Amino acid sequence: MFKTIIVLCLTYITIYAAEISIDDTDNDLVPNSIDRCPNTPEGVFVTQDGCTQQIKKTVYFKNGSIALDQKAKVTLLLVKEIIDGAKGYTLDVCGHTDSTADEQTNMILSQKRANAVKKFLLNSNIKEDIITIHGYGETEPIAPNTTSEGRSKNRRVDIILK
Repeated sequence: MFKTIIVLCLTYITIYAAEISIDDTDNDLVPNSIDRCPNTPEGVFVTQDGCTQQIKKTVYFKNGSIALDQKAKVTLLLVKEIIDGAKGYTLDVCGHTDSTADEQTNMILSQKRANAVKKFLLNSNIKEDIITIHGYGETEPIAPNTTSEGRSKNRRVDIILK
């Protein structure tokens, strides 16, 4: 009996929809009145204030290597999915190393790592004109180079979608 009463009551509820006009010049679902970035590219994720939400993905490398392992490839395919779904992004591909070798060798290695990631992304049909590569060598560690664990975290390429 109780369930029947609820159903009967719900059948008599009338819902009114009103169309509300809100100015949103860049069509990012953030009203112009609070949009701090009024010209965000179409199709990118935005923050509450309408600015492009950066996304960062990282792949790691073995010591002295530029080879992409299976885990790195899975991460890069995720980047491709994001790009395919939100076409307004550009990519910064930033190569890094630990401090095991000399500075010049590490700078070259970081550039080669960034190029290996770029090549994979291009082979995945991401357009070259949205990819910028950087090699930072050992200059931007995220962990101490004094331990094996720290060095493994520094042997990386950061892919920043912005």
